[in-house]
Amino acid sequence: DDEYRELLSTAKKQNIPLILISCGNQGSHVINQAIEQCLLSLKKMTCIIHITGNNKYEDFEKLQKLQDDHYLVKKWIDKEYGYILSKVDLVVSRAGINTLTELAYLGKPALIIPIPYLYQDEQNINAKYFEKLGLVKILLQQNLSGKSLLENIKNMLKDINQLRVNAKNAK
Repeated sequence: DDEYRELLSTAKKQNIPLILISCGNQGSHVINQAIEQCLLSLKKMTCIIHITGNNKYEDFEKLQKLQDDHYLVKKWIDKEYGYILSKVDLVVSRAGINTLTELAYLGKPALIIPIPYLYQDEQNINAKYFEKLGLVKILLQQNLSGKSLLENIKNMLKDINQLRVNAKNAK
């Protein structure tokens, strides 16, 4: 898709990181809100592909109005997902086991925001396991805000080379 290639090209030309933010099929309203709160600051230092999912809050429709050469927003990504994942520098996501396994396989550093209310707290358990491997950093949803999200992303990008090494070793 040309939109993805343009964003990749912008990131490469400007020598800035490319981030994938994935909020799942149903969309995480709290993550989408936090992104909206810090989007201007994020766009100054990165290029972003944001998968909002589809939710009753119409996050996609709101965020689509903010799209530009540093920010591409989609409800879902189908066939291009693997290609995009292979190109990004950092992923922000929930902590489903399939997602974490894909990230580990590809050796991708990630900031993980586990869903706090699932049966047997499975996403927190998944996230802690992958954090011990050095693959992810955890931001608890109860601590999530635009400010905390931005700070965590900034800190991870400062250490991105070490995080890449950790992620590759965890693979």
